[in-house]
Amino acid sequence: MMRLVADPTLQRALRDGARRWAERRTWEHELDRLDTSYREVLRRSAR
Repeated sequence: MMRLVADPTLQRALRDGARRWAERRTWEHELDRLDTSYREVLRRSAR
């Protein structure tokens, strides 16, 4: 954390990377991921 506070270049790199990651996510993608997770839980509990 100290490095992040002291390093503006690292701050920018993390900020820009986080923004690119978030912009690639869509509601459709997240709902598909959630659906897959729920189905896996149900599959495991049916054993």
